[in-house]
Amino acid sequence: MKVLQAESQRERYRFRAATVEVATEDAQAGRWLSEFVAPWLAPGSPDAAVASVRTRFCAESVARLEARRRHIEGIVVECFHLDNGLVSHPGWIEPDGATVAYDVTFRCYYRLCGDACEIVALPGQRRARMGLLRAVREAAVAHASGEDWLDLHAAAFVVRGRTVLVVGAKLAGKTTLLAHALASGEAGLLTNDRVIVVGGAQAHGIPTVISLREPTLRTFPALADGLPAHAALLAREELPVRRPSEEPPSFPFRLSPAQFADRLGARPVASAPVGAIVFPEITRETRGLVLAPVASADGARRLRESLYARCSGPRQQTWFERQAGVSPSLVAQTARSDELAARVPCHRCLLGPDAYREPAHAWLASLPLAEAGPA
Repeated sequence: MKVLQAESQRERYRFRAATVEVATEDAQAGRWLSEFVAPWLAPGSPDAAVASVRTRFCAESVARLEARRRHIEGIVVECFHLDNGLVSHPGWIEPDGATVAYDVTFRCYYRLCGDACEIVALPGQRRARMGLLRAVREAAVAHASGEDWLDLHAAAFVVRGRTVLVVGAKLAGKTTLLAHALASGEAGLLTNDRVIVVGGAQAHGIPTVISLREPTLRTFPALADGLPAHAALLAREELPVRRPSEEPPSFPFRLSPAQFADRLGARPVASAPVGAIVFPEITRETRGLVLAPVASADGARRLRESLYARCSGPRQQTWFERQAGVSPSLVAQTARSDELAARVPCHRCLLGPDAYREPAHAWLASLPLAEAGPA
């Protein structure tokens, strides 16, 4: 691994057996990253890094890359997996063999070479922090992945020492149901968007931005009080003083996992054995919140429909996965889905118009949980 030069802040982050070294010129960006990924990416070993990510906030470097981008034949660079598929960016190959990609959304460049990723942006560009998060997360997950993984687009909380997976498509009500469980004071936050189940038993949360829609904020207004819509880009020390606000929140409204958990009085949890799976369904045909058992075959089908990045075939590799020698297998993911649904109780969670009128204590207590299996 290439040795990084001295920077304002250097940290190592570990996801299972993979450690990524991160160097940041912007100390606040480094603190923001530490707050965002903890405890899911833990402090890493000082001698075990498999990849490196660094940031460079420099107007001259950006100007050079801008000029290069205007006068070179472009390529498409597969960079990151998100819940709805692969994120690719326009880029090019440098004379030294490095791949450069331009992220128009986060206004930064990724310079990719060997096991190293450098993020280049203008000084003070907070959007580039999201590029930093994505690079660190993608590198860590790619280098830690294995054939016994099930990678799901799901929310998850931990209650009574067991993970409850909340699985469903966008707009199914996952985030609001998750907030309802966390607000009970009995559950911990595992993840809002992505969970990896290892060995058919142990769930690991992956830190992602939490996008809140208007129905969720109407039900849990404390999530937005006193915060700007771009709160997810801010470290604790950069947030405004917390106070109730009479102004309606603007959208899109996004929080970090730490901000989401803090606002609901919940603790973050990195990992726990899977105890149950619920599939939320918003309906006007039911009053309150009703749990209905689902057969394992139906549960397995629903899990397969919720594989992360929507695998309808062999999932295309990102640049980071190619460096790690990883090629995700749809066949393996399908087998893991079947095994998990057969192992733990599966329930539909019917959400009527008044589903959140009562606290979550009763349905959390009634939810059957499987005993922990081998990790």
